[in-house]
Amino acid sequence: MRASEIRAKLVTAIEAAPVDDQASRTDVFTHLDIGTKEIRAGRDRLFVITVAAVPLRARQLFPSDNYSGSWDIVIMYADSPQIEDRICKDIERVSQALEKVPGENADINTIDIIGGPIQEFDGRVTATLTAQIGYRLTAGV
Repeated sequence: MRASEIRAKLVTAIEAAPVDDQASRTDVFTHLDIGTKEIRAGRDRLFVITVAAVPLRARQLFPSDNYSGSWDIVIMYADSPQIEDRICKDIERVSQALEKVPGENADINTIDIIGGPIQEFDGRVTATLTAQIGYRLTAGV
């Protein structure tokens, strides 16, 4: 597995996560590729995934094809009453979906989810998670 495939697996898992208090059929987790789409004002549950720490060979006693990297997941919301409660419900759902990724992908060994801050900027609220992932590099590099 390559790092780009890891990112795609994270996107798939998050987009499949159920949503509490869904306002409509379109009120779901929606991935945005950085630089390809505008952040649509007022839309909730948009998310981006960026590399937080480039993947490197995992430090182990014996040389291997195991690598470790980190990806930041930033979920965006419009500011609204009780937004922190909504975010916490969403993070519970997203973290459960992400925890299943190693069991569904033989080349992903581990995933550790680290909670980050809830921040507000210019009417948008963001919640950040970091996924630290150990995986097996299967393509010749």
